[in-house]
Amino acid sequence: MPRIPTITAPLPWLTAVAAKAFTKTPNSKRRGVRHKLRKLQFTKEGTLYIVAIFILGIAAINTGNNMLYLILATLLSLIIISGVMSEPILRKITIKRQFPQRVYRATPSRARLVIKNNKRLVPSYSVNLEELPINGVDSEPTYIVKLNPNATATHITKYNFEKRGLATLDGFSLKTRFPFGLFIKFKTTLSKEQVLVYPAVRSLTPGEVLKCLNSSGVSHHTVRGGGTDIYGLRDYTEQDDARHIHWKASARTRRLLTKEYEKESDNKIVIIFDNFTPSGQDDNDQDNESRFEAIVERTASLANHFIEKDYHVSLKTRSSEIPFSSGGDQLERILYHLAIIEPVSGKGVLSLKVISS
Repeated sequence: MPRIPTITAPLPWLTAVAAKAFTKTPNSKRRGVRHKLRKLQFTKEGTLYIVAIFILGIAAINTGNNMLYLILATLLSLIIISGVMSEPILRKITIKRQFPQRVYRATPSRARLVIKNNKRLVPSYSVNLEELPINGVDSEPTYIVKLNPNATATHITKYNFEKRGLATLDGFSLKTRFPFGLFIKFKTTLSKEQVLVYPAVRSLTPGEVLKCLNSSGVSHHTVRGGGTDIYGLRDYTEQDDARHIHWKASARTRRLLTKEYEKESDNKIVIIFDNFTPSGQDDNDQDNESRFEAIVERTASLANHFIEKDYHVSLKTRSSEIPFSSGGDQLERILYHLAIIEPVSGKGVLSLKVISS
């Protein structure tokens, strides 16, 4: 009788390896972001590699061909070699962030990553760095081709914070496909850091600034002095500077007239931010929060505008008051206060006023 070929099931250990390889580990939620608990993941090439090993293993078992067993052993040894070589790659790597002096909401910030390989003998190859997921924080991944033992590398990456206030960064996820690209090995490196995110600051048009000043109902009275704007004309005397003669008016009146200038103001601006809790019958919590954040950013933009114009600026809110001052330090104080400000309860109305003095 002719012998009918049969297919024998693979060895039990092959079945166990397959179950472990293709079974996904459970995920857990952390601070609203899903984190994978597993530390090893097959690449597309690695999956095809494992499938080829299974097919070759079945063929070797059913035919008993020694050459197939030898090829199968070689392919399996590459998996072991891959695991052994990739294991030290992600060890003893420390990362520090260096942010600019001011970080603004919804504005990309360039941060410097200082990456150090603390291993004494083994370099690190093909390492991907990525910030651990945090709600409201986006960052670009960083790739390192090679980092020698006891060496330090710096990379510039971008961060984008969607919310103002104090943001806490936890650490980095390190990944490598070294050496054969069959698997991706993961490791988490903790590197906690708090970043104070200022409200967004935008450029204001002259019309927007004038609207804020007019909304306060402040009238401006000119006084004669030594400013740059013309206050009026008067008869020229010998004590006056000839450079101030208004020649056109003198020609019309047939007598010498000199220009008088307005007295310069004290260049003082008071920004009054009534940071009451916004309320509205038809508004939900998200709309109220958006209204509050919009006024916070408008306040920051006004402070930045007037300080750039060399004004002395004071900020008054329901929770504190920043006295008059000018320059970058004053802007820093105002932005710091606006970064951490919160709505206060009360019967007042959320509003913003600007008073010029």
